[in-house]
Amino acid sequence: MDLSFCTYNLWNTERWSERRPVFLDFLRRHRPDILALQEVRQVHLDASVLCAGYRYIQDSFPGFQTEGNIVYNSERFILMEYGALDVGLSGLRRLFWAQLREGEEDCLIATAHFTYQALLPEARTGQSPRLEQARRTAAALQELLQKFPGAPLLLGADLNDFLNPVHILREAGFEDVYSALGRSPLFSWPVAGMDQGAPEVDDWIFFQGPVRPLLIDRAEFYKNGVSGSDHYPLLCVFRRT
Repeated sequence: MDLSFCTYNLWNTERWSERRPVFLDFLRRHRPDILALQEVRQVHLDASVLCAGYRYIQDSFPGFQTEGNIVYNSERFILMEYGALDVGLSGLRRLFWAQLREGEEDCLIATAHFTYQALLPEARTGQSPRLEQARRTAAALQELLQKFPGAPLLLGADLNDFLNPVHILREAGFEDVYSALGRSPLFSWPVAGMDQGAPEVDDWIFFQGPVRPLLIDRAEFYKNGVSGSDHYPLLCVFRRT
């Protein structure tokens, strides 16, 4: 069975009153089966469940309401287990993960948001924390795969980087969708008209296990000149193998 997967940094509550109808229209038109979200807030989660069938992880740990979450089509998947693993990210950020079941088949979904380059102490020292974050993320994901043998794993992440963390995850056995499809990575920030800066390849989708990507798209989705975030969502279609 094919499934559509989206990774999306939702830019906390910046300009949310403008973006809310755009985000909802994006969900209704593209209807991804699973969304791996970063910079999420409760208002985003409340909006997502206005679209029929969507649910999200509800837990007392505040990071699920203020940093990352996984939204899924409950008409297709059942949430079995989930967690938030400390891999050395900033504040309440964690490696958020979920075990979703469809029929007798499981899949593992994860999302992470690595530390922004301009924060201290990196801005002074030039030493990137994202390398160690990538190593710890890879180790945590391998432990999950051992816990759920045979399940494919999909990771949607804002790495705030395009080089060494990507290589570290690849060397740990996680393939990025761009490489798998022979595609050049596309910049995902900034969205034109929403923010300014030199284009960055921040957002990535990785996978491991019995699944392969069929296509990837950077969704340039607007309504009346407004986009759903300052990041473009990445949409990928996967097929079990």
